[in-house]
Amino acid sequence: MDESSISDEAFKVVNVLQSIMLRVSFETLVECLQVCKKWRTAILDEGFKQNFLRQSKARRRVLFQYNSQPPERLFQSVSQEKPPLLHSKRQLRINSDEDLEMVSEPQQGVVCFSRENQFILCNLGTKKSKILPKPEGQRGFSFFGYDDAGGVFKLLTVPYVNVARGRGRTPIPPPLPLLLTVKLTEEEESWRSVDALSYTPLTPSVCINGVLHFGARSFVDPNKYKVVTFNLGSERFGLIDLPDELQINPVVDRLVKYRGTACLVKYDNCFDLPDGKRVYRLFVKEENEEKLSPILVQIPGWRNVAGNLAFDFTGTTEEDEELVFAASSVGIDGYHYVIYFNSETELLTKIKIDGGSSGDDVVTEIDHFDSLLLT
Repeated sequence: MDESSISDEAFKVVNVLQSIMLRVSFETLVECLQVCKKWRTAILDEGFKQNFLRQSKARRRVLFQYNSQPPERLFQSVSQEKPPLLHSKRQLRINSDEDLEMVSEPQQGVVCFSRENQFILCNLGTKKSKILPKPEGQRGFSFFGYDDAGGVFKLLTVPYVNVARGRGRTPIPPPLPLLLTVKLTEEEESWRSVDALSYTPLTPSVCINGVLHFGARSFVDPNKYKVVTFNLGSERFGLIDLPDELQINPVVDRLVKYRGTACLVKYDNCFDLPDGKRVYRLFVKEENEEKLSPILVQIPGWRNVAGNLAFDFTGTTEEDEELVFAASSVGIDGYHYVIYFNSETELLTKIKIDGGSSGDDVVTEIDHFDSLLLT
């Protein structure tokens, strides 16, 4: 047998192996990475990783973060299938003597944690992590996103400015925002400064098509509120206008993704009608315009499904654009719930989730997916 025949046979074997690997569970795939060098090589092949990524994005998951008693932090992800299969549930407990906060939403299946100005990337599925360089001499709000065009993660820190304390004084320019480009397979660039920003952040961010969005307040004119954008490709800031007199409450207001665009959710954004409907008032970015406008979304049959439980609007799913509502804490029965609403069929689906302990706060992130990054 000549060398070309041997090479062809080896190629066929790898193809068969990769086809099998695409059919096994993610837990089995992670185990295979540790068992055999040949299997690991096949799984980490760029072609296989791309095929796995496409498949994984079609099988979205919901990630829950439970704020249990310190020093423990519990994470759980379940399939977005309705109802989720029992075997799809995965948990990871992290013990830390210091406060561990998740920076923004997961990106490409990877989460970013901050701890005392130290940033850590973590793949909750493979249980692998990477410590990032510390920014020099400044602390503030941090935002994590993925630059789709460049194929890299980026981490932005923006200094906090106490707007109330500076009222009536000549504002002192704060330090410049800092940016870190994260290349998982190469050595990271060092932190570098970007353009000055005359706004101080108020909310966590959402990343939409490579652009970070977060609510902010001007420290030059404290009566001015905006949604600030940061394009991870061009590395430039932008501003999205809010309706007149609309303010952002940093404690309870938040930004979410709504059908591919940014949406501001106010704490007093909903009301119930006598017929059992719930009406949500959302502020959504208009297409091709840099401003938010109010819309009303009616949810028929809400009272029959939700009962007396409290739910927060957490955004829309990537694939079918269903609206998702999640409980913010675990109930006294040890469960919490997620409601999906299909606006075309007007179907409401309530999912019961077993996780955490009674009274635990729950942070819900939709459209998470399994990833082979950080393996």
